[in-house]
Amino acid sequence: MGDSVGEKMSKSLGNSLQVKEILKKVRGAELRWYLGSAHYRSMLEFSFEALEESAVAYRRIENFLKRAGNHEPIIDSKFADLMNDDLAVPQALALVSEWLSQGNTALTHGKSADVASAAAKIRGVLTVLGCDPFDAAFAASENSELTQAIDGLISLLLEQREAARSRKDFAAADAIRDRISGMGITVEDTPEGPRWSL
Repeated sequence: MGDSVGEKMSKSLGNSLQVKEILKKVRGAELRWYLGSAHYRSMLEFSFEALEESAVAYRRIENFLKRAGNHEPIIDSKFADLMNDDLAVPQALALVSEWLSQGNTALTHGKSADVASAAAKIRGVLTVLGCDPFDAAFAASENSELTQAIDGLISLLLEQREAARSRKDFAAADAIRDRISGMGITVEDTPEGPRWSL
């Protein structure tokens, strides 16, 4: 399947652009997520803008799952029905977006059972589609010590930002946020405090 997809993409994108070049811009799981956005019998009009939007959407899902914790994947009946209906992957991706919204709301309100339910259903879809961030293939590429170090540094910056905001030094707070953003990190202010994601 990988070779035929690569060949089709190479033909549709021209000889100068290869899948290897695309994978310099996004990860393999993000590319798979993007390719699933069109039905398998439909044409996919490739654009780097659409690819980046899709990659950002996948990263939101990945960040939710990391915050939710490692829940065992389950195959929800709605997802199974979509797969049995001519592999309706685009509709399944829409279903994931719905569960993601519910899961983020549950996280905000501390509803752990709802978080677990959303995370398990999302992981079920991602497992079937081959882009589950908890899959061993992805986990092997992550350095947990480095992740912990980055988390500590970002937390320190966020504490400094909060201190600047509490003393009403908004210029300093904005400067810290801009520096964090410049590193490719998004800060989201929530009622429980700031939350960051790559």
